[in-house]
Amino acid sequence: MSAAVTPPGRVALRRLARAAYPDAPDLLPDEALPELPGLAVGAAPNPVFRAVRQCLLDAGLDADAQHTPGWNPFGALVPRGGRVLVLVNFVHQRLGARESREDFEAKCTQAAVLRPLLAYLCKAVGPEGRVVFGNAPVQGAAWPALLEDTRAARLLETLRREGTTPPVEAVDLRGWVLGEDRPRAEGVSVDLGADSLLEGADGNRDYRVLQYDPAGTARFHGPGRHTYRIAREALAADLIVSVPKLKTHAKVGVTGALKGCVGAIAEKDCLAHHRRGGAADGGDEYPAAHPLVRAASAVGDRVWQRGPVSPLTRAGRSLERALYTLTHRLGMPSGGSWPGNDTCWRMALDIARCLRFADRDGVLRDTAQRRHVVLMDGVIGGEGNGPLRPRAVPSGCVLFAHDPFAADVVASAVMGFDPRRVRQVGRAVGLARYPVTDLSLDDVRPLVDGAEVVWPELPGRVCRRFAPPDAWRGAMEL
Repeated sequence: MSAAVTPPGRVALRRLARAAYPDAPDLLPDEALPELPGLAVGAAPNPVFRAVRQCLLDAGLDADAQHTPGWNPFGALVPRGGRVLVLVNFVHQRLGARESREDFEAKCTQAAVLRPLLAYLCKAVGPEGRVVFGNAPVQGAAWPALLEDTRAARLLETLRREGTTPPVEAVDLRGWVLGEDRPRAEGVSVDLGADSLLEGADGNRDYRVLQYDPAGTARFHGPGRHTYRIAREALAADLIVSVPKLKTHAKVGVTGALKGCVGAIAEKDCLAHHRRGGAADGGDEYPAAHPLVRAASAVGDRVWQRGPVSPLTRAGRSLERALYTLTHRLGMPSGGSWPGNDTCWRMALDIARCLRFADRDGVLRDTAQRRHVVLMDGVIGGEGNGPLRPRAVPSGCVLFAHDPFAADVVASAVMGFDPRRVRQVGRAVGLARYPVTDLSLDDVRPLVDGAEVVWPELPGRVCRRFAPPDAWRGAMEL
């Protein structure tokens, strides 16, 4: 496999004249493309397809063959017959009438962005390769509904009808789901041990994931032991293409490619979203130990164990949700959703490191085992209390980056946030062992519609500034 185009810090961003996804059911390009001769031309305009293609051109992919039938943008990144995982941001299906179509589009990757990407990836690997897209959504997510709401189900049917080779599949990367006994995706254990960034955090080791059994999380983390169960589909890939949303996140400030690596986790018990309790208890779950916040935490610890669900358990879970809703409405951060969370960003970077250096059997190697590039869906972005409850922002852009760190630097700045204050971004640089990136902040070179800019000039240039999550106001703005 040949080296990726230089400079690796180049991030290509394209703006759309109108921030909207096309309605055409086939999502075809609106012009004939020499490099995709078998792809028909659609009758309706498709500016999203055009913008994605232009990002790949701007990024310098297969530069010598651009605008020719031989152009193969991902040909240098994945071998012929290779395997690709497109790691989408499918967190939860639409919440019916409670959630507008635009707010849902701000929450999840949309099929219109996947359509051109999948066409070029299939060309790169050829009929003998494997191309899948997937994610491990939250426990309450219904996978078929997610595919319908993101229009991915319709896209899959279109690709089958067209005879796309290799056949593209959608995969639910969850190893298990609450309330189900059958196994789902296979997970592989990767133990970072003392090299985990969690080892450097002060405080207790009483890790928590909201609405998961604390005993399950304790199985994965302890002194010198930090294991992540990663979907085998991810570790078997030669290339990972992350397709995150441009949106905020209540636990780490910004959702992007780095935090989005959590979507490759098969068993979410292994995640460390926060440490139990407040600062006085050695935790980072909340800033103020209000009785309601403590009550929500205590109830959650008792009602989310694996196993049969009794009526009493269901009542306890309803009580926990009600308590968290109340604390949120009262402006009391809880569940690790505040800038003082010193755990979640460490966990996110840990997983990004595993995706880069773990081989398909989960053994950490000294050299990168696969490439990881990013195509970010910012056609409709999300502000406020993401990742599950964002408000839609008509940001009208897509971007491509050779490196997840570079993608998140540019995405943070576009939203009006300082990447140095978004900890999973600012602290991704300079790790001695299993580095997330080989770049520095100065290496990141954004191109906006083909014109080079510096990242501090991005706020307000592409779209309006985003509102941060409620508890993050003043904590990360540029």
